[in-house]
Amino acid sequence: MLNFDLIQQARWQDLYTMLAAGEPSLAMRLLILNSAFLVYFAYRRAMAKGKPTPKVSYAVQAILFALNILVMLNKDLYFFSRLTELLR
Repeated sequence: MLNFDLIQQARWQDLYTMLAAGEPSLAMRLLILNSAFLVYFAYRRAMAKGKPTPKVSYAVQAILFALNILVMLNKDLYFFSRLTELLR
């Protein structure tokens, strides 16, 4: 059974302070992104929507993989976009 006391006792203010202070760490960004997909999966299972087809499962995995890569390469992509803008 889910223990709601653990959720209520979490230090949410510290998380807010860290996220509001600026750019969160890479690990935190990946954790937030992957947690969002986990919540979606848990919601789908709880609502008894059934198993997704293999095609949909592969598409969701590909989207999650691509988003993880974008999060990891975010600074590099920003650098190259600024570089191409400066070269124009």
